[in-house]
Amino acid sequence: MDTNGDGLFKSMDWGTNWIPINGINNPCPQGFRIPTESEFEEERLSWVSNNSEGAFNFPLKLTLTGARSRVSGQIGNVGTFAGYRTSALSGTSTRVMGISLTNSFMGTRERADGNCIRCIMDEINLGDLNGDAEINIFDVISMVNLILDGGYSIVADINIDGGVNILDIVHLVNIILT
Repeated sequence: MDTNGDGLFKSMDWGTNWIPINGINNPCPQGFRIPTESEFEEERLSWVSNNSEGAFNFPLKLTLTGARSRVSGQIGNVGTFAGYRTSALSGTSTRVMGISLTNSFMGTRERADGNCIRCIMDEINLGDLNGDAEINIFDVISMVNLILDGGYSIVADINIDGGVNILDIVHLVNIILT
């Protein structure tokens, strides 16, 4: 999408509308968000090797996707580099986790550059449907009502199978009884 009339992407601001975490155009689905800089740094420091192999061999399976240039609008560095956006702003830039074949690091990229995002699940307390920090019979009642209304909540999806049904109620009751 050319927003400045010259065929380039210079004026795009990929981060303004979804940062902070729950910004108006958050690209992540409900219950997910862009990681903070410290979360990406913690992930990066847990890798066995500080490079693309380490990035791919851990749970997030980060790959070398390349990036779209704010100057030319072209996608480059596919297979050799990736920059994954964090939720941290830095002036006209955002903080990113950069990954190359031989290295990974935290850095800063202009918001007009088209870098990758990786959505992660919000921290949730599975089963606490009413959000009172306790899992009890009131949560079971809320789950039954949710099922009867044909609704969905990631907090109610105890077995994380993409649906809320009687199996989730059984899991919830087992949590309460243990």
